[in-house]
Amino acid sequence: MFYKEFTMSQYDDILNFLKNGNTITALDALEYFKCFRLAARVSDMIRKKHPIESEFIQVLSTDGEGKRVIKRVKKYWYNTKVLVDESV
Repeated sequence: MFYKEFTMSQYDDILNFLKNGNTITALDALEYFKCFRLAARVSDMIRKKHPIESEFIQVLSTDGEGKRVIKRVKKYWYNTKVLVDESV
């Protein structure tokens, strides 16, 4: 079985990324953290009372035939204006 040790989990990596003022989409999570399930990680963060905010944004993409299309994707960020109890 292939096993690779990581110093931090995807959860921790993404949480720190967001806490540093960055925003993230599912495509970003895949590229930066090799995370296929960003919504699940964000759900875990919200369950632990982290103030994660989100909105749908429109991005330009191409379909299977090469035509330009607009897609809606979710963008997440950490709301730094809300104080969080870090002991949770």
